[in-house]
Amino acid sequence: MKRTQNSTSSAKTRYAVVPTGVTLSEVLVSMLIMSVGVVSLATLFPISVIRTAQATQLTHAVFTRNNAEAAVESNLGLLSNAQIYGFSGLGVIDPLGVQLVGTLTVSSLGVGVGTPVGVVRRTDGLASSSITPAQRLALAEQLATLPDSWSLVREEAVTATDLTPTPPAYPTITVGNSTIGLNVRNGQYASNARHRMVMFDAGGKLAVLQPLYQVQQVSPYNLSWWNVNGSGTPLTTGPYLPTGFMPTRVRIEAQDRRYTWMMTARKRWTPVGPVSGADGGAGVSGTDDDGNGTIDDPDGSELHYSGSDDDPNWAAELHVAVFYNRSFRAADETNYALTYPVSVDVAGNYVAGDLTLNRKGFDGKHGVSGVDDDNNLTPDDASEIGFPGSDDNRTVIVTFTAGAKPYLKKGGFMLEPSQLKWYRILDLKDVSSAASNTQTVLLLDQNLRYPPTTAATVPGISGIFMRGIVEVFSLGSRSGQQ
Repeated sequence: MKRTQNSTSSAKTRYAVVPTGVTLSEVLVSMLIMSVGVVSLATLFPISVIRTAQATQLTHAVFTRNNAEAAVESNLGLLSNAQIYGFSGLGVIDPLGVQLVGTLTVSSLGVGVGTPVGVVRRTDGLASSSITPAQRLALAEQLATLPDSWSLVREEAVTATDLTPTPPAYPTITVGNSTIGLNVRNGQYASNARHRMVMFDAGGKLAVLQPLYQVQQVSPYNLSWWNVNGSGTPLTTGPYLPTGFMPTRVRIEAQDRRYTWMMTARKRWTPVGPVSGADGGAGVSGTDDDGNGTIDDPDGSELHYSGSDDDPNWAAELHVAVFYNRSFRAADETNYALTYPVSVDVAGNYVAGDLTLNRKGFDGKHGVSGVDDDNNLTPDDASEIGFPGSDDNRTVIVTFTAGAKPYLKKGGFMLEPSQLKWYRILDLKDVSSAASNTQTVLLLDQNLRYPPTTAATVPGISGIFMRGIVEVFSLGSRSGQQ
């Protein structure tokens, strides 16, 4: 009997075997792919944090810049000849720098004059001689910082109040814990940041703000405040607080100087030149305008001083530098000698430039690197020196003492005080031929001199590299009359 094979059953048996699980090689490949993705994703987190911080700083810098511009628009006294004078027409308006860097003097016109920036006169933009140094500092903070930047110092419970003191005493509250270490702007701490008190009632729904003036650091721990206008003179009549308000808790806050501004002004008069007015002398006739001990200086240092009859019409080109956590240290304003223009010698070293022989910029090429600028069929030849777009006139060498290198970074800023112009540092590298690493070559965003100089070297130029600059903004130009 012939046996019949069940083909259908065989087919089912043959194709019903399905593998279960995965091989080790498949697991390893999957882990490799996943690890590459995770590592790539992880690298984005620190970058995003950095970009977020930069965006925050730039946003606040724009707010600060707008405040500086508003100050100029609302008060052209910032650019008056009491603030900026002399034939050079260069001036730095630095409300906080005048108070906190070096020494402060007050002119006969009430203008605060501080330690110069390089060789340029620095003033505070204020014109009041009838205020105390602490009050002048408070006004400078109002002018040059973001007004809503306050941070919590401590929070205390209020145990007692004295709202009806006998002048010259100030209204006070008493807190339960020690106030040791709380040093507010008063006496020896006159340069400290402003402090304020935010007092709350028992329900926490009503708050009153007052400027903190005095702190008693022995029991009872009293906190006193000025009257609301901050004049420093106690009120002779109340109320010191709203009727029925009884503080039970107080927050003590200090004003942050995180974002501040400094303005540079390049002022010119019409007609331009060291001319004197109808009285035949520079400045106010018979007056020692600049307080240097000499009346009507023949060198023109009193030219255009406020109140003079010299050229009355002026225009000023303005830039404002916005800082984040500026240190206000004099060391950050050190002047460093610059070598300009710069060449590259046959050994590849950066040396003092020579317009007629071998002048090359940061890239070591004449003109724009790799481009036949003058269309003579030879790129980067000497006939292309200083060609538009090249770095030949944008390269300088900064020289410093060994171990005292200035604050240099790509994307940072340099202030050249003899012109009072700002430059961005596009790139930098140390000069290998310099002994003990005392020179760095910088590529700037614009020509150091325009039109470009034909001198082999330009003497007397220098650079200031200040820390904490977020951005330097142009405010355009303003005009007026003295």
